[in-house]
Parts: sequence; C-alpha cells; structure tokens
Amino acid sequence: MEGEVRVPLAFPGGQPHVRVVHSQGGSRKMMFDTGASLTVLSQREALRHGALWVDPRDVPEISARGVLGTESFQPAMLPGLQIGAWNAGPVQILVPPANAQTGLRGGLAILGFGTVARSCSYVTVDYPARELVLGFGKSYQPSNRTNVRRSEFFVESGVPMTRLRSGRVSWDAILDTGSFNGIEISASVARAMGREHEGIVVRGMSVAGVGGTKTSEEMGLRHIVLPELRAMGMTHRKAQVDIAPGPPRVGSFFFQDYKVTFDVRREKLWLEW
Repeated sequence: MEGEVRVPLAFPGGQPHVRVVHSQGGSRKMMFDTGASLTVLSQREALRHGALWVDPRDVPEISARGVLGTESFQPAMLPGLQIGAWNAGPVQILVPPANAQTGLRGGLAILGFGTVARSCSYVTVDYPARELVLGFGKSYQPSNRTNVRRSEFFVESGVPMTRLRSGRVSWDAILDTGSFNGIEISASVARAMGREHEGIVVRGMSVAGVGGTKTSEEMGLRHIVLPELRAMGMTHRKAQVDIAPGPPRVGSFFFQDYKVTFDVRREKLWLEW
C-alpha cells in the first residue's frame, strides 16, 4: 500500500481512540496505545469479533508488565482488522484470563503500537486535529507548522522509547499515548536524583490497567518539579513530573498540544505545533 490513511480520533480520558472494523463486520473504538506492543481485547470483545484462540499446548501464556503489576495473557488471532481504508489482515492479539484484575475486565480494547508499526513507514497522532494518520511507502516529511522538533526514538520490547535527561541523570522512557499522565519517572530515577523522598502526593485519582485498579494514594503518586528537563528535542524549565510505579513514560497529557509522528523507518520522533 502507498500513500496515507487518515481517520478521526476521539479522546475520552485524554487518550486517543480510533474506530476499528473487525472481520465479523462489527466495529468499536479502540485506544491507540503506543505503550502496548500488541493489540489486547477482553474475552468478551475477542469473542464478539471472531477471535481464534491459539492452542495453549503450542503457545504458552504471555506475561505482560504494566504500571500496576503483571498479568498473564492468552495469545489469539483476529481474522481481520481494518482502520479506515487500510486492511491489516490477520492480527495477533492478547486476551486476559477471566480472573484478570479489575483493570482488565469489561470492554477492554487496545490497539497496540506493533500492530500498526509493522506495516507503516510512519504513524501520526495529531492531538489538536484529532486525527490518526498512517503513512505507507515513504518516510515522513514535516508540515509547514511554525515549530518543529525532531529527536530520536528506539523500539524495545515492541514499544517506542526515548532518552530523557535532567542535570546529570538520564533515563529511558516509554512514549506512551495510552497513559493519561504527562511525564512519569520511576522511584529508581528519583533516587538517582536524590529526590526519592520528596514530592506532593496526588489525591483523589483512580488508575486502572495491567495489574488491577489502585488509587493515586495507594500507588504513591507524587509530583516533583525538576529545574530542567531535556526531552524530545526541547529543554523544559521547572518541569513538573510524577514519581510513579512502573517504568518511566511520557503520556498523552504531555503530547496533547502536539502533532506527534513516529517515523518508524528512520526511528525519528517529530513534534509539531
């Protein structure tokens, strides 16, 4: 396939959702989660859309780690999946077990980065325009916007990552559109900065995901302010970040003002505004 496929996005909870058509003729909105390597559907959604389970004697369960813990998933196949005019064909998915933690129950539907990136030369999540753009056959060329920043990213365990720095401390972070938050650092990064015991506790929030559901108090979510943060081709002064469980990440709250492009072929990240 050549050219571009453009489809509208919705942002319930601040995260990008796109309408996907399945082989059974049904459709539903799925969160486009660059922090997930594969597509994930709850058992209810997988059955609804004609998933074919892989024999567990041939393929063992797969463990996935999220912010709140680790869950085991059963591999399965969707016979087909279509986004706009692009037909992705058969797609490997992961299905949580019936006794999964609260955060994985119900109508779980996540479109993973790897499902899209394996076929696309670039993927754009345009937050202000509320549009997903899938590019095929050529590398990305930035538009004529006033501000453009280009930086490097790399793919590890199927998800895009970048390097951030504050002072003498640097760390790798997941570029995670599935996170509602801005920039999160781990306790080990905070410790390297000598800031592990600092911060203002975030109260009154509930977070659901792999590993269950917890309140922000239970997670120990805390705000701190960094004098300087170098991230994605920019330097941010007095940057607020959160100390949180799980790996460091950059989420949709940070990206919300940008046209964000993952140039998969050249491993370049473009921010335009």
